[in-house]
Amino acid sequence: MKNLSWYISLGISFLGFMVINYYFTLDPTEKVGNLNPAFFLIVLLVPFLCVSLFITWSVGVSFFETATKGKLASALLIMVVIFILAGGTEYQYVTSQIEVFGGTWNDPKSIIYGRSPFNSYTNDWYFNESVFLIIHTIAFSLGSLFRSKVTD
Repeated sequence: MKNLSWYISLGISFLGFMVINYYFTLDPTEKVGNLNPAFFLIVLLVPFLCVSLFITWSVGVSFFETATKGKLASALLIMVVIFILAGGTEYQYVTSQIEVFGGTWNDPKSIIYGRSPFNSYTNDWYFNESVFLIIHTIAFSLGSLFRSKVTD
């Protein structure tokens, strides 16, 4: 039953990330009002994301609870690969977007000057596949802190 609730919460939170990423992020050519159009969706998404992260953490606890050295090594390798690929992808995307905007929110020549770091143009910086993978990998890896012993 825990796996079913985990899959459902993962699906809902991932769907929320994708909807915000693709439908509620504005292009630099579009005009924006004072309110972030994704605000209400984000408020609805937060409880599902919290449940998803909690269940991911509990799955990590049960995974690492009886982990062998080989299982730990393979899990560590997969987590490092996820961090490198997802983190690198996120870094490249954000830096390319900063170039498109002409700078960050602190640069007077930028399109997003004077806005907060979280605005309608930058929703996809925080809600995309890479961030989803990174935060769930962190939640899963925190489960390793609660392992009791490592067997051979």
